[in-house]
Amino acid sequence: MTKRVRAVVGGLLGAGGWLISSCSDTDTGTGPPPGRPACADSVTVEVTLDSLPLFSWTPDCTIGRLIVEQGFDEYWGTEMCGENGYRSPIRYSINPPSTCPEEPARDLAPGLTYKVSVWIFVPAPTESLQLLGSRVFTYLAPPPECTGPVTVSVTPDSLPIFSWTPDCAIGQLVVEQGLDLYWTTKACGANTLPSPIRYSIDPPNACPVGPASLLVPGQTYTVRVLRFVSAVPESLEFLGSANFVY
Repeated sequence: MTKRVRAVVGGLLGAGGWLISSCSDTDTGTGPPPGRPACADSVTVEVTLDSLPLFSWTPDCTIGRLIVEQGFDEYWGTEMCGENGYRSPIRYSINPPSTCPEEPARDLAPGLTYKVSVWIFVPAPTESLQLLGSRVFTYLAPPPECTGPVTVSVTPDSLPIFSWTPDCAIGQLVVEQGLDLYWTTKACGANTLPSPIRYSIDPPNACPVGPASLLVPGQTYTVRVLRFVSAVPESLEFLGSANFVY
């Protein structure tokens, strides 16, 4: 992947840990949270290991660029066009909204060690990038397929985040209100969708289904997760669900 050349202001290595929060109650959330400020100082970076690792940071602030590399080789980078608008978390290979054109991510190899770093744009006196924090992680093999019931959780956000335990891969996720389908994401006949999944953003290994409908603040919705029993003829098994208030 081609690296971008910019002036760099020194940053600090983050330490400590933070994982995407999960909710134990069936009903959760009271609407999208307010806007977040741009990061102004060092942050603590955390990696949630998955088939597509999830990168998060604290405090809760926005960044302008995230890079995953091994030595001098960049494996993936995602960047806003000179702005600091990326919110935590970001999943490997999935560009958040308002991303500048980037090269596709390279495949990570199980057992190898990589480094993720997060940066902000500094506008003056000339545009540059400031390092806020980084984390070294070892990539693991993808999770196994789900074979039984799971516990589903929802993290409130402008685009809610759906997760489940135990850590396993599903075949389809559905968000609905009564009989009305608001969004679904579905694998191509196999159980390959890892936790977590953000509303309206299809994982890379999902088959195209259709765009998501807008969620309405204050309304209650249901998220369901299912697994493929067979692809032909198609047969899906219900694994678990949760209600949430947007």
